[in-house]
Amino acid sequence: MDSKYKAGLNRLTILIAAALLAWLAGRAPSALATILLGLAVIWLLATATQIGASHRWPTRAPWQLVMGLLLAALLWFEPATYAAWLWGFPVLLMLPQPRWSAATFVLLATLAWYRVQQTLIDDGNGIQGLFVGLLLFVLMVLGQGRAMKLIPLWQRIKQRRRLLPRTRLWSELQLVEDLPREIARCQREGSHADLLLQVPRHQYWAVVDQCNLSIHEFEHCYRLDRETLAVILINRDTEQALQRRHTLMESFSAASRARIVKLASSLSLDDEHQALKLQSVPLRVDEEPRQEAEP
Repeated sequence: MDSKYKAGLNRLTILIAAALLAWLAGRAPSALATILLGLAVIWLLATATQIGASHRWPTRAPWQLVMGLLLAALLWFEPATYAAWLWGFPVLLMLPQPRWSAATFVLLATLAWYRVQQTLIDDGNGIQGLFVGLLLFVLMVLGQGRAMKLIPLWQRIKQRRRLLPRTRLWSELQLVEDLPREIARCQREGSHADLLLQVPRHQYWAVVDQCNLSIHEFEHCYRLDRETLAVILINRDTEQALQRRHTLMESFSAASRARIVKLASSLSLDDEHQALKLQSVPLRVDEEPRQEAEP
């Protein structure tokens, strides 16, 4: 599992980059450059702590945007010293990202090149500045082409079944596969199983941790979207199910909204998810799945 996610290798690479930038920050020619490089070091260290240790990784926001802003600021205020760092923009553009982020990098690279060109013109190398701009354009086109090739891979990462290594937090795709199997198992063994859907508001990740501590080893949590958590609760009988419901709901925040539905062949995950969004009461328990939309 560790080799599949490559969290350790990514963390090591980022820590090496942070150490190199920290060394450069100590040799920076100005206080402003030291501050900018120091911020980059802090950002890289914070990123290293998130890889493989947070439900939020990979994040939806483009990680490299902060580094691009710091690089642009460094080139704007210290163009003579860090002109060679202009080639960092094509590298940052190689990573998959939204279109608005790619457009932002193009704008930042243009501003940084303009600033570097001014320095070259002052030194009597105006032609060289134009050549640098042309080469930067070509490299950024190549970088964008590389990013487009990686987009399908990045989308598969977002849709991965287990959202975090060594935890029981899974994706909606896995829940869709698990539901029919658990329904069939309950019918075969005569056990009682419920589907718990919950909107924990601003305490999503705290509730995820609480669920992982409260549920059995053979049970799992599923992330349906950015604010909805699902859990399949498997019990011997109705009495045990009632007791576990009560214990779980007591551990959740009062601001949460939850829906509990008994597993049955007629259960529709999409219908129950939509019903939860329209639900006005904090908790609703249905012994049978919904047959029609709520008014």
